[in-house]
Amino acid sequence: MRIYTDGVFDLFHFGHANVFKQIKLKYPDCHLIVGVNSDEDTFKYKGPTVMTYEERVKNVSTCKYVDEQLHNVPWIITEEFMIKNNIDYIAREGSPYISDDQDIYSVPKKLGKFLPIINYSSEISTSELINRILKNYDTYYDRNKKRNLI
Repeated sequence: MRIYTDGVFDLFHFGHANVFKQIKLKYPDCHLIVGVNSDEDTFKYKGPTVMTYEERVKNVSTCKYVDEQLHNVPWIITEEFMIKNNIDYIAREGSPYISDDQDIYSVPKKLGKFLPIINYSSEISTSELINRILKNYDTYYDRNKKRNLI
């Protein structure tokens, strides 16, 4: 069974890896395909990233749960994309992911090819990490200045 999940994966963290792990634990014989959203779509629908596209791709590739990686994947999943990449199921957080007034996973849901991830990590997120950096900006700035990194 070929299961696909996707994301931006900026500032790759244990929450991202935990999604992959959950899929592998629930479907141990699956072939896990992970798609990394392009900079163009990410900037358009979510905003700028901290990491470059190449860095995001490299981080995902280091995760032991990932069997295959797809690059510059579409923001909205279509049946054509699933057929082209021989994808049996899409696994993502169960609640709708609304972008441009539509659930970007509505097609696999309508096709009965959507596997909701129940325990999507709420302990950490890229937004939370960015907020920590912004909150402690002066501290990090001073630290890097003392180390001659600025």
